[in-house]
This record gives sequence, structure tokens and C-alpha cells, in this order.
Amino acid sequence: MTDTPTTPWPTLPDGRMLVLRTCDAQMRSEHTPSFVWPAAGPVEAPDWDPDPERDCGGGLHGLLWGCGNAWMLSSSSTSRWLVVAVDPADIADPDAPGKVRFRAGEVVLVTTRAEAVAHLEANGAALLPTVYGTSISGNRGTSTSGDHGTSISGNRGTSTSGARGTSTSGNDGTSTSGARGTSTSGDHGTSTSGNDGTSTSGNRGTSTSGDYGASTSGDDGASISGYRGRSISGHGGTSTSGYGGIVVVGWWDGKAARMRLTVGYVGEDGIEANTTYRCSASGVLEAVRS
Repeated sequence: MTDTPTTPWPTLPDGRMLVLRTCDAQMRSEHTPSFVWPAAGPVEAPDWDPDPERDCGGGLHGLLWGCGNAWMLSSSSTSRWLVVAVDPADIADPDAPGKVRFRAGEVVLVTTRAEAVAHLEANGAALLPTVYGTSISGNRGTSTSGDHGTSISGNRGTSTSGARGTSTSGNDGTSTSGARGTSTSGDHGTSTSGNDGTSTSGNRGTSTSGDYGASTSGDDGASISGYRGRSISGHGGTSTSGYGGIVVVGWWDGKAARMRLTVGYVGEDGIEANTTYRCSASGVLEAVRS
């Protein structure tokens, strides 16, 4: 997830903003091991370049308020997680989508990932898509978290999380997660997850997952999955899957007074990829032609 909010960003009472970054156990930068970060206090880039178009080098790097690409942060168990207070005037590119560069700052916290993220959220980032963060809102609210985060909203809310995140919204809500994420929405909701993800929506909802994903919707819902995915919908619903995938549609067997499932395998018995299917009254899969 690389989206960032539009300026203005939140600020601390003194007007500064917080940046999240990681160092190794010796407080060295992964890409510039000769530069050692202080455990606390002022820090300044020896190679500062204010050009906002520059990406690498030319300053200190991090995620403004923890927003941006989590891949630039170390995942090592020995990594040190830093929170740095920075004057906005010292940031070359505050709206850069993945990371920001800054001239100087003050290291205010060196700690674990969980404590660093919690510090950001407690000081202004609670409503931002902070990486590894947890975002929760009430009924009719909007909840957003960044990469690897968890996002939950109440009824009729909208919940969005980044790649590999978990996103859950209430009834009538919209829930979206990134690749390999898990996305769940309530009745009448729309749920979308990325590749390898799991997407579940309630009755009359729409559930969509990417390649290799599993997509499930309730009665009268629409379920769509990509290549080699599994698409399952309830009674009166429709199911669509990609090449190598499976479509499953529920139907009501009036004679036995019970719900049954009809399974179709893409590439067998006339079941086609990327084609929407529903069940007839007798449980036979039928293509829905526009």
C-alpha cells in the first residue's frame, strides 16, 4: 500500500511531525552502514539534497507518520525501531508515496515495532494508514490501516487495509484489503481482497478475491475469484472463477427441504473461466449471459 494522505499532515504541539524508521542492532542504516544513528537527540544528514525529485540518498529516510511502503523497514528480530521528530521545513517530499527524505530531526524513541507504532497512533496517526497499525471505528465510521495492519469498522462503515492486512467492516459496509490479505464485510457489503487473499461478504453482498484466493458471498450475493481461485455463493447468488478455479453455488432443494451446493470445475463439463454462473431450480449450473 503506497497511498498517502494529502497535506496537511497532523503535527505535534510544537509543529513537528513524526517519522518511523528502522536501524540494525548497532543503530546503523541498512543502506549506509557507515552512518550511525544516535539513541536519542539530534540527528542530521551529512549528504542533504533538498531536491524533492530525488529518491535515494541525499538525506535521512523514513515513513512520515508511519505511512507508506512497509518493505523499506527491516523485518529482522534484532532491528531497532526509531521515532524521529522532524520539522516540516526539513522534509524534501512530504507527500512522497513510499517514503520521505529529511535533512535533520530528533530521535525521540528507540524501541520495538509495536511500541513505535503505538506512539505514532497516540500522537496523531490514529486515523492514518500507519503500517502495522490497528484502526477501529464505530458505526457508520471509516477505518484505514497501512501495510500489514488490521482495519475494523462498524455497521455501514468502510474498512481498508494495506497489503497482507486484515480488513473487516459491518453490515452494509465496504471492506478492502491488499494482496494476501483477509477481507470481510457484513450483509449487503462489498468485500475485496488481493491475490492469495480471502474475501467474505454477507447476503446480497459482492465478494472478490485475486488469483489463488477464496471468495465467499451469502444468499443472492456475487462471488468472484481469479486464477485457480475458489468462488462460493449462497442460494440465488452467482459465482465466477478464473482458469483452474472452482465455482460453487447454493440452491434450495424443495423436495428434501434443504440447501444444496453445486460444484463446477473450470475447464470441465463446459464450465468456463471468467464466466458468471448461477443455479437453476434443479441445481444445474447455468451461465449468466448478458
